[in-house]
Amino acid sequence: MTEHNQSVVQGQTSQSSLLKFEPHFMQLIPSFDGNNLNSFIQATEEIISLCCDIVNVKNPINSLVFLAIKAKIVGKASEIITIYETDTWPKLKSVLQKNFGDNRNEITLSLDLQRLSQGRSSIKVFYESILKHLNLLMTVIENDKTKQSYYQDVALQVFLTGLNEPYGSMLRAKDPSTLVDAIRFLEREELVRYRQRQLPSSTL
Repeated sequence: MTEHNQSVVQGQTSQSSLLKFEPHFMQLIPSFDGNNLNSFIQATEEIISLCCDIVNVKNPINSLVFLAIKAKIVGKASEIITIYETDTWPKLKSVLQKNFGDNRNEITLSLDLQRLSQGRSSIKVFYESILKHLNLLMTVIENDKTKQSYYQDVALQVFLTGLNEPYGSMLRAKDPSTLVDAIRFLEREELVRYRQRQLPSSTL
C-alpha cells in the first residue's frame, strides 16, 4: 500500500478494538454532492473510528475504507477534489470544508438560528433548517459539552416558538424535552389527522 494511503486515519483517536469492515457499512455514509457537509463528515469519521487501524497504518483496510469514502463524493464535489491533493482523510476533509463549508462563526450561527421561524415553509423544512444550523454550531464548538447542551435547548425553543398555529401552542403544551421528541409528536399528530380525514363522513 502506498504511503499516502497508509495515513488515511491521521488525526483520529486510538481505539482498543476494531469492527471488521463490511462494504455495507458505507451505506451509513450519505453521498456528498456539495450539500450537507457536516452530516457527511460526521458519518465518515464514525466509520473511520470504528473500522480503521491507527496502530498499524499499513493495514490494507485503511486504504479500502478511504477509497470507499472518496467514492461517496459525487457530482461537482467529485470534480473539485480532483484539483487538490486529497490522499488522506485530513487533507480531503480540509478541501471539502474549504470549498463547501460554512464560514460563519459561533456568534453569527447562533443569531441566525434564533431568527428562524416557520413562515410559509412546511414543518419538515423548518425542522430541517433548525437541524442544519444546529449541526453547523456543533462543528464550530466541537467537543464543548456545555455548549452542545445549551444550543440543543436553544434549537428546541426556536422550534417551539417558531411554529405556526395551531401546532405551536399544541407542542408547547406537551413540553417536549428534545427536538427529536418534538418532531416525533408532530409526526404522530399529523398521522392522526390524516387518518381522521380518511374516515367517511357521517350522514344523518
